[in-house]
Parts: sequence; structure tokens; C-alpha cells
Amino acid sequence: MKYGGLSAFVTDNNSFCVPYDLKPAEKNYNGCGCWAVPKPGSFVSMMRHVASHPVEARVKGAIAAQDVSHLSWENSNTKLASVLSEIGAL
Repeated sequence: MKYGGLSAFVTDNNSFCVPYDLKPAEKNYNGCGCWAVPKPGSFVSMMRHVASHPVEARVKGAIAAQDVSHLSWENSNTKLASVLSEIGAL
């Protein structure tokens, strides 16, 4: 799924994305946007694909690891400190 926060780093090159439908949020989140709900059977179908294509899975895993290698607490803190400094809050 490439929706919400995941869309910042999930791509077709580094992930096995499942198709989804957007549904209004419910219960405690009613009126607060939408949920991405996997289409029935799509998750099982994708997991079967991954299990039967281990080389593709390893390649995508390696690409994913590289794509998110810059995501760390240290980098996040550095960026946050820079923004806070720019706005005079530090």
C-alpha cells in the first residue's frame, strides 16, 4: 500500500504493494479521514507471490534498505534542530 505516511518511502521498486480502497474512518476515528483497506484477497495473493519469488523479494528488500538508510533518529533530530533554529525557537 502506498497511502498516508508510507507514501514517503514505499515505491513499486522497493515494496510489494497491494491494491486498496479508501474507506471512511470509523469508530474513534469517525470523521477523521479515510483508511486504506486492502482489496479482499490481495494481501494473500501478494504474500504467495513473494514466497514463490524469493530472488525478487531479496532484491526489493535490498533496495528498500538503501532507500530508508537515511531515516534515523540522529538525522531526524538534526533536521528538527535546523528547523527550530530557522524559526528562532532554539
